[in-house]
Amino acid sequence: MDSFARLKAFRQTVYKNLCRARDAMFELKDAIMLTHCPLKIGQP
Repeated sequence: MDSFARLKAFRQTVYKNLCRARDAMFELKDAIMLTHCPLKIGQP
């Protein structure tokens, strides 16, 4: 199984196991992972 297939299987498993708001959780996860310079909590 190549890396892309493993990642796809992982994401599908996680998505299936989330309850409500699973789309929002994935959007948030993607936004955090793709942010170039994440801000610290409480940073102005």
